[in-house]
Amino acid sequence: MGYKTSQIGVAPTSDNTTMNNNKPSIEKKDILDPPVTDMVTSSETVSNETTSGNDIHRKAVGAGVMTGLMAYLCGGPIVGTAVGLGMGYAAEKDTSGPVGATARKVGDASIALEHKVKEEEEKHHVLENTGNVMTNAWNRLVQRVEDCCARDTTTTHAAQA
Repeated sequence: MGYKTSQIGVAPTSDNTTMNNNKPSIEKKDILDPPVTDMVTSSETVSNETTSGNDIHRKAVGAGVMTGLMAYLCGGPIVGTAVGLGMGYAAEKDTSGPVGATARKVGDASIALEHKVKEEEEKHHVLENTGNVMTNAWNRLVQRVEDCCARDTTTTHAAQA
């Protein structure tokens, strides 16, 4: 089996002179366009056909938010804003290039994540429970401050008398 050098590195040639004929060869197409395994729930499908403007807009917003948050964590607010806006723009405007396709795939992932979060929220009521815990903690804090202030005023009046 021989090897040839290409733009993407070293790849096996199709010589039939070795015992390793059962190994699959790596093609340029497989590296540049790998099989897609999106995080898609069973109720929705992703197609590469023409999509509606609203769908592309949702993907662009999702791509911008997800990449913007990651860039914000890595580089701060200015970098996060710039990367998020750039990725959103690429998802919406770059319809034939690899950057736009990647941005739309990130948008697909963000939409799938949104559906999963909503599903988990319906099951476990995380936001409602968190709100209740925060409200109870705030009410206890207010009660303690009021008790402390009431104790101080009665102690002050008793000391003055």
